[in-house]
Amino acid sequence: MKKLFLFALSSVVLFSVSSVEAAYPEVECSTDGVYSQYSCNQCFDWGEIKNSAVISFLDDVWLNETDNQKIMFKEEQSLPKMNSLNGATFEQNPSVDEDFWEYTSELDTLYSEEYAGYVLNPGQEVSWLKSTLGSWYKANIGENVKGTNVGLLVFDLMSHNILPNGEFAMNSRPHKECVLFKSAQAEAPVVEVVVTPTPEPTPEPTPEEMTQVKTGPELYFVVLILSFLLAMVWSKRQVLFARK
Repeated sequence: MKKLFLFALSSVVLFSVSSVEAAYPEVECSTDGVYSQYSCNQCFDWGEIKNSAVISFLDDVWLNETDNQKIMFKEEQSLPKMNSLNGATFEQNPSVDEDFWEYTSELDTLYSEEYAGYVLNPGQEVSWLKSTLGSWYKANIGENVKGTNVGLLVFDLMSHNILPNGEFAMNSRPHKECVLFKSAQAEAPVVEVVVTPTPEPTPEPTPEEMTQVKTGPELYFVVLILSFLLAMVWSKRQVLFARK
């Protein structure tokens, strides 16, 4: 595959005037661990998509970069699959894969009666698979913040080399082409929470403290006055006793 083309629509209304054509670049599969998780052989970075974005008009290109003819059999192909990542989901319309995808008329021109398959010459490329008219994926990103992986669209392409003697070098595994989608949702703002300290309550007095007698300056003067009065009373009693 040489390149892929997608149209991203801002709503579920297809053919909207706000549609944007996007061609995304091929990247090294080592740039993100998710590619190795899905055994991708060729990797593409779509970039970021917003919540509720609709992705449609998908087209995959088959490229023969070898020196041999290649042959493809439709019965060996697996239809592409959108894999949801990190809790995101993708609504698919139509929900049946066979109604979502179709082989192109360009591929039909490569059919060989001799080999009963589709033959691609060295250096040749062809758009071999596309989404049907009106088909789309709708993204539900959820709470995934900006830059988080949310989807991986995987194309399985099985082809074989035609050897000079006319025999096929049968491959046991398909060529996996993967397109990574990331969240464009802005990170939630950090809200600083100010905690007001709660004043500690005044402890209730213990029983011992409740029965203690205060010994402040007021009590000192009271005792002094009482002592003075007692001394006067005692002096008067002494005088009375002397008169008797």
